[in-house]
This record gives sequence, structure tokens and C-alpha cells, in this order.
Amino acid sequence: MPETPADQSKELSYYRNFKDAHIIILQEVLGTNASYAISVYSALNWIANDQGDQFRAFSESIGLIAYRAGLAKRKTSDVLKTLSAITLLKIESGRGRRVYNTYTLLTPAKQERQRALPPPRPLPESYNAFINICYDLDIDDTFADEFWELQQKNNWERKNPSTGQWEPLFDWKKSLIKFNEKVEDDIENIS
Repeated sequence: MPETPADQSKELSYYRNFKDAHIIILQEVLGTNASYAISVYSALNWIANDQGDQFRAFSESIGLIAYRAGLAKRKTSDVLKTLSAITLLKIESGRGRRVYNTYTLLTPAKQERQRALPPPRPLPESYNAFINICYDLDIDDTFADEFWELQQKNNWERKNPSTGQWEPLFDWKKSLIKFNEKVEDDIENIS
């Protein structure tokens, strides 16, 4: 049976919520506990999906949640409390023998997604410093001069193909090596 547009939008909203939840976990939970929280959150989504809908309440044993998360029961129980504290999960306690807690995955608040860029490497202080680095990288002076002129012209920035925006050249040494390889390949193809 083909998926209807409503089914597709429900699936897309689930994945957006899942990403938003990961961002919240990474911001709110410290250290290795963040990886535990993501693991338990993923296990809860997996179990909820098995039971039909990620956004409905479901009951399950702590043992199965721990097994699917790859953690001990005690650690899983601690992480469930953490997920509840950061409002990603609602827990209703089950009372009695063989009565499990009821879990409801809550819709996380929309999170701003930003592209994480590494800090740029320091630019060469001068042309001579640049040439010395090229010599250390075993790059021919001819290619080095072309790269230097191109970067001077572009103010040591490159155009991001996905956004079309100019951004700093973060790893100019890596770009220099790729530039050198591309020019060498072009020369070989001409010959």
C-alpha cells in the first residue's frame, strides 16, 4: 500500500523531533552521560515504533529498554530520570507485580541547527613563510605560487557549494594539497 502524504509528513516530523531531541540531550547532559541518554532515547523510540506510534504512551520492562540501549538496568533507570528531567520523556509509575512503567515520548522544542565549523588554521604570516610550508609539504613552487595568488585574490575564503556563501578557508594546508593534486592530474591528462 503506497504511503499517503499524511504518513510521509508524520515520518518526517518524527525524524525532525528525533534530531531536536539529540540537540537538547547534547546541550543539557554532560560528558559520557550524553551518549547514554542518546542510547536510551533511541531504544525508547525503537520500542515505541514497535508498538505502533512514537507519540503514544507505551509500557515496557526496564530490562528490555536496558537491553536495547546496551546498558545496565540501574544506569538505564538513571538515564530515564534524566530524560524526564529535561522534558523529553514522561514517566508514569506502574504499581504492582509485573506492572511496568508507562512512557510517553514528548515532542521536543524546536532547536536551531547550526553548521559546526572548526576554527580556521592561522594563515601564513608572509609569502616566505608560505613557501617554507610548501617546501615542508613537498609542493612545487609553481603550484604554490598559483595557490598563493588565488588565495590573495579571494581573501583566503572559499565559496561553499551548498550555501553559495563565502566562508573562511578553514584548513588552507589541506586545500593546498588538494589544489596541488588537481593541477598535477590536469597536467597528466593534457600530456
